[in-house]
Amino acid sequence: MIRSRKCAPIPGRTIHKVLVLGADIALQTGFLNQASQGTAAYQLYSTLGVGIGVSRSALEDGCQAILQLWSLPLVERFHGITQTFMKGHRGAILVLRPDEFEMFEQLFSRLPEHSRTRLMVVIVGTDANAEQALTDITEVLGKPPMLSHTVSVQDCIELFAKSLSKKSGRELSLPVVAVLDDSECPPQEPILDSRSMPLSSREEITLIKEMAESLGAQCSSTHCIVELDEGTVKVELNTGEVRLESAICRHCLKSCVRVPRICIVGMDSGWSLDDIGPRAMLTMAKIYGLVTGDLPKHVRAQLHRASRCSKIELPQAEEESEEMMERLMRLGYIKRGRRWTLLEAAGRRVIQGRLSPADCDAIAREFLRTREVTNAS
Repeated sequence: MIRSRKCAPIPGRTIHKVLVLGADIALQTGFLNQASQGTAAYQLYSTLGVGIGVSRSALEDGCQAILQLWSLPLVERFHGITQTFMKGHRGAILVLRPDEFEMFEQLFSRLPEHSRTRLMVVIVGTDANAEQALTDITEVLGKPPMLSHTVSVQDCIELFAKSLSKKSGRELSLPVVAVLDDSECPPQEPILDSRSMPLSSREEITLIKEMAESLGAQCSSTHCIVELDEGTVKVELNTGEVRLESAICRHCLKSCVRVPRICIVGMDSGWSLDDIGPRAMLTMAKIYGLVTGDLPKHVRAQLHRASRCSKIELPQAEEESEEMMERLMRLGYIKRGRRWTLLEAAGRRVIQGRLSPADCDAIAREFLRTREVTNAS
C-alpha cells in the first residue's frame, strides 16, 4: 500500500497567500503592480477583476518570505466567486484612500476571524489626511493599531512579510497601519500581455483609420480619438491600447498626469475581405464599440471609474458657479469637508461596482427633476 505524504517545505523559504482588497480596483492594481515589480498576471481581470502577483522579501535570519498576492474585487455580483478565491489565505492587505474609510468596516467584516489579526491597512495619502482614518480603524478594531510611516510599496510588503513569518512575528504586532504617499501608489489599469498578437501593420492602420473616420471619429497619425461623456478616449492604432483623458481633469489646477488604461479584451469571430490580422480586427472592434456605445458592462464600469477623481482642485470661479458645480458633480466631483448627497453616494457605488451606471443616471435624472419641481413651487 502506498501512503500519501505531504510535500516538505523548501528550507529557508515560507510562502503565504495574501489578499489585497479595497474600495477602488484601480488603486489595488497599482499597489499589486508595485508590490510584484510589474510581473502581476491579469488573465482573470477582464471577467472577474482578479489580479495575481508574487513578492519576495529577505528576512533577518537569512530566510525568504514569498507573498502570493491576490487582488480581489469585493462587489456583490462576484461575492460567491470571491469567497472561493479567499480560501487558504494567511493575511490581508486593505488599500484605501482617506476618503474611502466609510468602506473599512464593510471590508473588515468580510474577512474571516483568523485574518483580522493578520491585517495591514495601507492608507494612500498624507499623514494629515490619515488621522481621521486612524480614528475610524481604532473604533472598528477596538484598540489602536501599530502605525508605520513607509516610503514605498516594497516597504509595506517587507513589513507585512516579517509580521507574517513565524520567527519574526513576535517583533511586530498586527494589525498594522502603513501611511503611503499618493505618488508611491498611483491607480493603474492592468497591462495585458500583447506578445501573442503581432502589432498592426502600416496597411492595417490605414484600414483602421478609414473605418474610424467613416463612423465620425477623428484620427491622428498614431491614435483614434473618441469623445465620450467621461472624457476623451484615445485608441493607439498600432497596439490597440485604450486610454482615457478624464473630462473632470480639464478643470483641475494640479499638474498631475492621469491617463488610465481601459481594458477591452476579446477574440474576433468576424470576417473581412481584406487580409487583416487579429490585432487590427480587435482594434476596429474597440473603436466601433466606443463610437456606437455598444460596450460590455465591465468596460462601461471601467470608464466610469477612471473618469472620477476625489483629489481635484478647482479655480475659485468654478467653485462659485452653481451650473459648473452641477456639471462637475455629474463627473464625480465632491467638495471636501462636505457630506455625501444621495446622488454623490450613488456615483460612489458605481465606482465600487455596487450600482450600474444606467441606474446611477436614472437616479440623477430623478434627482434633477425633483429639484426643478421644488424650485418651481
